[in-house]
Amino acid sequence: MACYRHAIALQPDQPDAHFNLGIVLLTCGDLMAGWREYEWRWRMPHMRAACRDMSKPQWYGEAAEGRTLLIHAEQGFGDTLQFCRYVRLAAERGCG
Repeated sequence: MACYRHAIALQPDQPDAHFNLGIVLLTCGDLMAGWREYEWRWRMPHMRAACRDMSKPQWYGEAAEGRTLLIHAEQGFGDTLQFCRYVRLAAERGCG
């Protein structure tokens, strides 16, 4: 974690350092900071092709009673299967 933070201090716009810091933070259980850093993946050249131009806003976990949530595959079937467990949580927050 210290190395990634140092790399970011030297080069604040370096997406790989932010992304990798995000993975470390998520692994350590700091979900808020981890997901914020993980969002830098969209600035990485090899991830730009996977970025979908959605016309609707992203969902950040707020109450969404009566709204529809689109869940889509981003980085492969393994991640998709892992994240399927959150469908129930989204439904409990009112997403249809």
